[in-house]
Amino acid sequence: MKTSKKTKALLFVIAAALVLGGCGARKEESPANTSSAESPAGAPTETSSASPSSSEPAGQTILEAFKEKAQAGQAAPDELFGELKDALGKSDTSTADELIRAMETYYDANLETTSKKFEEENIQKSLAELQFPVTEEQIKAIPDESVKKLAEDAIDGGYKLETAEGFVFPIVDYAKLQEIDDGASPSMQAYLALQATESNEATAKDAGLVITWEQLADRALAAEAFIRQYPDSPERVKVEDRFANYLNMYLTGLNNTPIFDYETFKALPEVKAQYKKTAEAHPDTVTGKLAKELLDVLAKTNDKVFDKSKDGSQQDVPEVKAFRDGLETEARNALPKA
Repeated sequence: MKTSKKTKALLFVIAAALVLGGCGARKEESPANTSSAESPAGAPTETSSASPSSSEPAGQTILEAFKEKAQAGQAAPDELFGELKDALGKSDTSTADELIRAMETYYDANLETTSKKFEEENIQKSLAELQFPVTEEQIKAIPDESVKKLAEDAIDGGYKLETAEGFVFPIVDYAKLQEIDDGASPSMQAYLALQATESNEATAKDAGLVITWEQLADRALAAEAFIRQYPDSPERVKVEDRFANYLNMYLTGLNNTPIFDYETFKALPEVKAQYKKTAEAHPDTVTGKLAKELLDVLAKTNDKVFDKSKDGSQQDVPEVKAFRDGLETEARNALPKA
């Protein structure tokens, strides 16, 4: 996928937010960053030259019509996505945010139905021949016309094709939403950028990381920076859940990408080095503080993440288990309150 100038700009915004989070700045609380461009409840608050009587009813009519169609669940994804693009071009900031939220709610409800259309053996066999990430050129070249149309309709509806454990399935392509989010608020644009990072390249597949430890740390820091910048955003719940998931993978590992050596049960040197880098570069963030906390625990256990029992199996080290068990609660409690 080509990277547009706007996408690069959004990534720069996220990078800037990381700097703010890393140095512990509270710039997000300044009037410049709590402007009328964003309202926690999505209500129209921005100042406009247009009178409320002429602009607000029109925006509400567009929003209500789109929500009604999205909630009915009868429209095909490509049809609804086309209407979203049209509606966004006629909407103010708060209405644009609500339109995107309505589309995301539709995706949540529709994804299972769309996924089932891809389950048939002949469809899977045809799609398995594609090279991932799948390009539109590859889809146009699919010889089976019915499979090609299925894939094209999904792509036009804001989905993309992903694969895991040999199975091909659709996921929401947040990069497509980014392409049409010009009228949305800064917080919504930042949210879509976070989601697009994941939909562009999954963090993990088949119980193992498919990105580096450093990239995983960056994703945790970016999610945390969003919460610091927009603590009252309606998208906070989803971002906080993603942050907790990133942090859990980062500090406890995955089945196929452990943070320790299976022979010695000691923390891997490269993982410890990554924790140290994060702790030193971002000492005022929750991510950095918890990385430092784990390093302190490992210093007390001689780097042991688990003990080895007499039969060679792993058993818990009390200090590490206590850290692991309390990780998510400690992380969530340390985040700025809404």
